[in-house]
Amino acid sequence: MHGAQPGVGEIALESAEAGGMMQLAADQDELVTSAKAHRLLGWTPRHTSFTDAPTRHYLAWKAARPVSTR
Repeated sequence: MHGAQPGVGEIALESAEAGGMMQLAADQDELVTSAKAHRLLGWTPRHTSFTDAPTRHYLAWKAARPVSTR
């Protein structure tokens, strides 16, 4: 290709067993926390988990559902 840069082009997706790009992506583990927001901003979540108020969450879910026309 005219003007193409060396090493730039399409990425061939090989199977994980072949050790291709999909294997690299599947091997990535990442832990995400809100610790930095707590530390730097003093941020506190309104809801710490789904189980902090199950009745409230259930009623909110139920209220948000479309009304049945049956």
